[in-house]
Amino acid sequence: MRFSRFAALVLSLVTALSLALPAQAAEGDGWLIPKVKDTPSFTDTVGSWCQSEVETVYESGLMEGQTAERFNPQGTLMPEHIVAVCARLYSLLTGGDGTVAPAQEGQAWYQPYYDYLAQALTYEGGADALMLNFHAGKYPARRHAFVELLSLTLEAAKVELPGINAVTVLPDSTDPAVLAFYNAGILAGTDQYGTFDGNGILNRSQAAAMLARLVDPQQRQTFTLQSLDVCRDILGLDPYATALTVDGTAIRADVVAPTICTLLEERYHQLVSGGPDAGRLDTVLTEAADTMKEDLALERLAAERGISVTQEDLAKEYGAMVSGYRGLSEAAQRWENTHNLMKSRLSALYAQQYGSENWGSSPSGPAETPGSIRMESDLAAAKAAMTVTLSDSLSSLDLAAAQTRLVQSPLF
Repeated sequence: MRFSRFAALVLSLVTALSLALPAQAAEGDGWLIPKVKDTPSFTDTVGSWCQSEVETVYESGLMEGQTAERFNPQGTLMPEHIVAVCARLYSLLTGGDGTVAPAQEGQAWYQPYYDYLAQALTYEGGADALMLNFHAGKYPARRHAFVELLSLTLEAAKVELPGINAVTVLPDSTDPAVLAFYNAGILAGTDQYGTFDGNGILNRSQAAAMLARLVDPQQRQTFTLQSLDVCRDILGLDPYATALTVDGTAIRADVVAPTICTLLEERYHQLVSGGPDAGRLDTVLTEAADTMKEDLALERLAAERGISVTQEDLAKEYGAMVSGYRGLSEAAQRWENTHNLMKSRLSALYAQQYGSENWGSSPSGPAETPGSIRMESDLAAAKAAMTVTLSDSLSSLDLAAAQTRLVQSPLF
């Protein structure tokens, strides 16, 4: 009799404890938030790449179907939708049930989500500022906007994602929030280089994939990205070899590569839209060499007038320069940023010395001033005295093949 009473007591305790466990622990799935719904019966995701991801976000209550049978994976999301998703996520991460107060009479359905999330994130400017930055009903949501809002939501909920990858740079982003999502296995990119495509329109399947990997650690992805180098992969040149020499100054291939690629891209667009240089590749190397001459002429004029650009100046103006961003080496980024900043400072000095009143637009577009005219004259004189020698590898470059590789790359 004692044994029976003891067994009954143990059974009742086990039952009580199991009822008291959080839903995710009871399910044994290790999710960050509990399951709140049963598996959906969507017919348009069965057998697709995103079937399990869609099931996860539906079961977690973060996303709904457009009907009971249809999720519409290719449908776009509007800013108000991602605000609603992040509001639900914050609520569930912090012990809530994923719901917010219903809209009052005369309110848009999404207004309570903006109010709730702005307060949860302590968003500067409140719900009005959140609405301004994530404007409801205006344009489809972009991928970068979703990552930004998800990152803020996780930070506010004090959730840290462990790193399982080692990504330090992407071809199109150095955003720490984006890199954190790659390293956590939430994002993997749109190609072998890990291109983020932050300005791409966010569709429902992409959002489901991000959220599913966030919610369920077992769905997070591990990978190693392939590096992208415009000099090596687009032009087929050794990045460290001398590409050309200007008045005895050797310029490496990785430094001149961005200029060549820009000219090839311009020629390609002219093929589509028409123009005097449409399809002409024979002048690309001459123009690239001329650009290098102008950069060195800028250096000479700046030095004569006591203008310099330091590493501290570059860091303040452009931030860290990471090799691989835009497919460029650190040296190429430094060259480009240095001469852009140098030109800006030199232009300001010429405007101060010679005048900045507008004399009308030049044929190429920008307004002409006494200062800009004098500066262009001095640059032209400095360039005229320079001589350029192209390396054999640059002279024999197959520009047509390079242009084809460029337009097929994630940089185009």
